[in-house]
Amino acid sequence: MSSRIAPLDLLRGLAALTVALAHFVSTQGSADPLAPAIAKLGVEIFFVLSGFVLGAQLVFCASSGQARNLWIFLVRRWMRTVPPYLLALVLMSYATGQLGTGDFLRYALYVQNLFAPHNLRDYYPVAWSLSVEEWFYLVFPLFLFGLSRLSGVCHRRFLLIASLAFIVGIMALRASQGLPQAWDAEIRRITLFRLDCIACGFVLYLLVCRIEVRSHAAAEPLAAGLAFAVLAGATIWVALLADRSVQVAQYLFCFLAPVFGASAIWLFYLLQRYVENPTIGMVSRHLGQISYSVYLFHLLVFIVVEPHVENLSAELQLAASFACLWAVSSIVYHYFEKPILSARPDYSDPGAYPASHASRFA
Repeated sequence: MSSRIAPLDLLRGLAALTVALAHFVSTQGSADPLAPAIAKLGVEIFFVLSGFVLGAQLVFCASSGQARNLWIFLVRRWMRTVPPYLLALVLMSYATGQLGTGDFLRYALYVQNLFAPHNLRDYYPVAWSLSVEEWFYLVFPLFLFGLSRLSGVCHRRFLLIASLAFIVGIMALRASQGLPQAWDAEIRRITLFRLDCIACGFVLYLLVCRIEVRSHAAAEPLAAGLAFAVLAGATIWVALLADRSVQVAQYLFCFLAPVFGASAIWLFYLLQRYVENPTIGMVSRHLGQISYSVYLFHLLVFIVVEPHVENLSAELQLAASFACLWAVSSIVYHYFEKPILSARPDYSDPGAYPASHASRFA
């Protein structure tokens, strides 16, 4: 039996499909601001979920005191994320005539938006969020590991305080930039200014572990659902206003969006207690498995499919595009990603790896 939590896999898959659907709507020439606003929030869920599912490994690496485990963490992350990304990047670059250009190289090295927008042509726009992920995998574990070694302290309360300090530092740095006219390109999608959102997922992991240690009773799903609904409405409203260049909304977005992502994860995490249907579990697991490929390849699939379906109705174009996306993502996962995942190294002391429920998230 799989030890993964099905609702979190379902959330991961839904977030990827949401982003893909929003981008599909945009390719149809729709001026509705709801699509880009929802796409933004789908990405934010991905960010927080990344920090959450890696929580047990981050705690283990920081507390083990062994640099080798930190190196293994990085190798495992790179083997999980880099090969599919480079495959998608090469294919996307070939399709757009950008293979081998300076923009291609900056994408390949994850530096196209490190401190500012550097590419002349942003022909693979989803790559900005992947750069945030990759730099987080490098910076944040080193930050925790270094502090733990220097202080000689590695308990979870210390990691929580250190993580909050990291988040506050990034938030202060972002706030110091003010609100440039090109807020989306110069703030929201800049790697240095967005590392805090993934760290928020790690903080959520520590809090969830603390809650479950102290109490066996989960919060009432109805109350959690109502709180999530209110927050979701407020965040979508802020995202819509941000797209319309309302400065207050643009300022609030990067602060509110991680809270939105954390609320969604907490709600779906609670669902595991009430959703045990094998069919739902199987569908959720499949969506979770192909979610990365859906995110990586959906723009390329839309480019390739569009000339062949442009004379069909919008509904048939949508069905054909997503059927092709599902097929491509499934093939990439089973024949490209899965063999690489099975070859990843294990930690030096597997017996010391956290045996708590949280290890099931990764």
